[in-house]
Amino acid sequence: MTQFDYSTANGSNLNRGGTVTGNAGTGFAPNIQTITWDGTPFLAKREVESFGLYGSVDWMFVEDWEVSVSFRYQEETFDINYDNGVGSGMSPSIANPAIPTAHADGDFEAFNPRLVLTHYLTDSVMLYASYAQGTKPGGHSIQPDISSAVDADIDKLTYEQEELKSYEFGWKTSWYNDRIIVNGAVFLMENTDKQANNREYNTFSGTPQSYVDNLGETEIRGLELQVVMAVNEYWTSTVNYALIDTEIVDFLNQSAYGIPSSGLTPEEILADPDADQAGNELPYTPKHNLQLNNNFEFVINDQFDGFVQLDGRYMSERWLTTDNLSKIDDSIVWDIKAGIKAENYEVVAYVDNIENEDSPASAVTFPRFADNLRDQVLLNPRSKRTAGIRVKYNF
Repeated sequence: MTQFDYSTANGSNLNRGGTVTGNAGTGFAPNIQTITWDGTPFLAKREVESFGLYGSVDWMFVEDWEVSVSFRYQEETFDINYDNGVGSGMSPSIANPAIPTAHADGDFEAFNPRLVLTHYLTDSVMLYASYAQGTKPGGHSIQPDISSAVDADIDKLTYEQEELKSYEFGWKTSWYNDRIIVNGAVFLMENTDKQANNREYNTFSGTPQSYVDNLGETEIRGLELQVVMAVNEYWTSTVNYALIDTEIVDFLNQSAYGIPSSGLTPEEILADPDADQAGNELPYTPKHNLQLNNNFEFVINDQFDGFVQLDGRYMSERWLTTDNLSKIDDSIVWDIKAGIKAENYEVVAYVDNIENEDSPASAVTFPRFADNLRDQVLLNPRSKRTAGIRVKYNF
């Protein structure tokens, strides 16, 4: 696949002449410079070529043993040229538009195999083991202050592809004439050159700059369990549990809490003990997840069926940043609903969040420019206890 993209960047802001004032100095006290340009739009040209090849083979090499081998080969190249103002969000960029067009290119290839060995121990017990590799291609960051300004760090314009190795052992079983189903798996995932947003003060304008970077290595170890039980002809119960243990193996955070916001060189920042996030847990990943579902279905009479459903969810605390200094507390949420069903309509009464759990549902972080780009938190509150009745009619 080949993709060509010729575009006018920020056309609504830049397609006019005039004068703009912006930071054109260095360090944290930049000088003020007035720039005049003739209104010519800044242009970007991007060319991306992708090629992929996939194949798989399944083979029952002896009775009850099966092997599955698959692979994906992929190539991706990109070539981009753009004027200095592209992506700046200003009118025009704080850098001089007379600076020559910046250029970035990359060439990535990967061969990702997957091997699965399956053993059908009995008609109701299946075991499997798998190994797989995966990649996420590298790319480029359109950041004028990093990429095309004088004395900028050109290396930050591109980032390498991310690589993942996954090991898994699992089982799928059924018991007592399929009245009980027990499935599970244990796994290990090793991630290298993980892609994520990084931030620093750039060397040209002294302003905060965010860009995609290869942050280092991570490991994820886990266990997944599922039990489905038909307790009797009316009651079905399902339990899902996940244990996920994460670890940052190698990552130096340039905007970690405790690092001074000024007065240090990039080398001194990376040497600061607070920058080393190795041993911490990954953000947004709860260690424990538990879900419980109980469904009761019964016949009322020849016209109506009834049901009651009780759901519970537990999620342990989870960090919001790699420095593991801010987190969302654990939560337990219960929901219940009951109703009747007929051929053409359904009436359901429900109560969500029965116990009025108030732990935030989620949160996002964003950099505070005035405090060394350290992460600030925006919380998404959880809905309070809610009760109601729903009526559905099928025409």
